[in-house]
Amino acid sequence: MLAAIQLKQSKLPISEHPKSTPQ
Repeated sequence: MLAAIQLKQSKLPISEHPKSTPQ
């Protein structure tokens, strides 16, 4: 369910989940 993770990333700041971000 990558779509769900991406959706959360869009809402949460990059600083909150730097490991989850592909960039």
